[in-house]
Amino acid sequence: MKTFIYHERQLAALCGQHALNNLLQKNHFDPSSLYDIAHALDQEELRIMGQNDEGGKSSKNYLQRLAEGSGNVDESGNYSIQVLGAALENIGISLSLRHPKTDTSYGSHEDDVTVHDGFICNRHAHWFTIRKLNDRFWNLNSMAEKPELISHFRLAAEITALQTGGYDVFYVTKGSLPQAFVVKEGEDFTLKEAERDHLGPLTYWWKEEVLMKQNSSAKAMDSDPWANLSGAGRRMDGNSSSSGSGSDVVDLTAGTGDLSEEDQIALAIAASLSPADDSSSSSNDNNSSNNSNNNNNNNTETPLELQPEPEEANPNRVKIQFRLPDGCKKVRHFDHNWQVSQLYAYVSAESGISVSQLELRGFYPAKNINLLRDQTISEAALRGESITVRKI
Repeated sequence: MKTFIYHERQLAALCGQHALNNLLQKNHFDPSSLYDIAHALDQEELRIMGQNDEGGKSSKNYLQRLAEGSGNVDESGNYSIQVLGAALENIGISLSLRHPKTDTSYGSHEDDVTVHDGFICNRHAHWFTIRKLNDRFWNLNSMAEKPELISHFRLAAEITALQTGGYDVFYVTKGSLPQAFVVKEGEDFTLKEAERDHLGPLTYWWKEEVLMKQNSSAKAMDSDPWANLSGAGRRMDGNSSSSGSGSDVVDLTAGTGDLSEEDQIALAIAASLSPADDSSSSSNDNNSSNNSNNNNNNNTETPLELQPEPEEANPNRVKIQFRLPDGCKKVRHFDHNWQVSQLYAYVSAESGISVSQLELRGFYPAKNINLLRDQTISEAALRGESITVRKI
């Protein structure tokens, strides 16, 4: 039996998202889903304030709150505890703040922190998770290079030290957290696309037995949880990560009958995360340059031909979410070797707005996609992106 531990690494200021996903041991939440929760909380707060304040929506407090913008997410992607708590409540999990200065149960023999399966810790703008997995506690801080083991004996002292150092520690007090990802010997394991997406990038998974060795070279070939596997993956920040040389890349079209269950897991994940082929990207770049020259010589807007959605079995298939100008959400799959202009073709077809009047912006990190039209979707790092569309 092989046990794997999921550990998202820090991307920009998305530590709140990382803390939730590390708690749940999969890629459950993305910036778009958390933004929607933050927006809903903002609207509810304004609604209550508009009803209760004297003067209603014309009151000074209401107008000041409205001018301040979101109180639940800032431009850098920091989320409030209300957002994290609401996200977990939606799936039946509750958090409770515990602290020795305010909680009377501290000092009681009944207060054994090791009976809890998870903790979310916060200080200033940083969030991280401590999880019990396979009866061991792991510090899954996204700022750390790899999960760090905490013994049962040390856990209480670690929690107390965090609280003394100014951290708020939220205990998971309701709901069932997912267990560690386990593959039994001889188990025939296959993954559907949605499951691959939820598993997240290959580089976020660690083999427990490797972590137990406490090897100081975290990503060395003898300590990389996927070191014996070939192939490549796509990180959340759009950069590629691979093991082995280009000549050793796994053939994703080959049969899996002779592979071990571990190889099949990695192969299935890599199938949805592998980076674009260099030759295809080069070809697209050449086409992009030609198209750009043609457009410069012709001021008439040429309709873009929208390619049909790639099939589910296509390893280059990526999912992108759009929020159209009318507020409606759309989700569509693309081949990551296609040019970004395909996104404009799709949005134009869905909204009825001409391509020249469209402005597309990525949610986080904020990016003006209008400047990336000559790139491929892979080069622009738009896999899994949530894009806001505006008519200009």
